[in-house]
Amino acid sequence: MEVKSRAIGARRGVTLVELLAAMLVLGILVLVGFPQYQKYLVRMQVQQATTDIIALAAKIDYYYNDSGQYPVDLSVVGCSATSCIDPWGNPYQYIDHALTKGNGHVRRDRSLNPLNNDYDLYSMGQDGLSSLPITQKDSLDDVIRASNGHYFGLASNF
Repeated sequence: MEVKSRAIGARRGVTLVELLAAMLVLGILVLVGFPQYQKYLVRMQVQQATTDIIALAAKIDYYYNDSGQYPVDLSVVGCSATSCIDPWGNPYQYIDHALTKGNGHVRRDRSLNPLNNDYDLYSMGQDGLSSLPITQKDSLDDVIRASNGHYFGLASNF
């Protein structure tokens, strides 16, 4: 009995094969998990931008209800260039349609119809680029307000 207990107790380390097997399993978990984690982070950033745009749209609508006109820019509703930043570090974009009548500078859907009749409010998304038609490659990752506030979310899903 003593011989068996010494043999079992004498082994205290791990072999190189066991260490390599553990590192292989850990490497596989990282290779599978990291892309999923990146997708999760992007989803959370899009959700944060959507929430911010909903809150900004509410402030703009309150301002309209009080004054009868839309603000000329976001600073009127308490949003400075440094305080209203999307999750990717870019300022939120606001276009009052009353100021752009006939200029063609409003956001457009896939049928080239205006997204909104009153104002556009959006984030330029992860790439920081945007085009007026939301079907352009630069605009697919934009987080937008559309259908006069009935849709908030990714331009690619609208």
